[in-house]
Amino acid sequence: MSVRLRVVDPPESLSDRRVGLSASVMRQLGVEAGDVVSVRGGGRTAAVVEPLGDDHGGVCLPDAVCRNADIDPGGSVVVEPADAAPAASVTVRLDRSLSVTRAETALHRRLDGTVVSVGDAVEVRVVVVGDRL
Repeated sequence: MSVRLRVVDPPESLSDRRVGLSASVMRQLGVEAGDVVSVRGGGRTAAVVEPLGDDHGGVCLPDAVCRNADIDPGGSVVVEPADAAPAASVTVRLDRSLSVTRAETALHRRLDGTVVSVGDAVEVRVVVVGDRL
């Protein structure tokens, strides 16, 4: 089962890798809070479902999910349940020089439990204080 929904602005409480859905849409898709859905616009990504109390008349997508699905607010996407499996590996592309060995813990913390699809961009902010991350 899939549904086509209009992309609406998310509430500030919605995290950057979540999809906000109303209870009626969740029932229609047969998903519950914490399940994974596929979001398809001009591109395709996946994210975790977070129930929203109000019916926003669409799907609430944070900027990161919109970028990975290649869609703008006001556009429409197809949302459907998806199976998620742990990644065997993740390729990291840095936009600046950084010791990945020193950043390993921060990267692991940011990506652990994050649902991503092949080709997704996930922003990780690493703060260096002195010689520590």
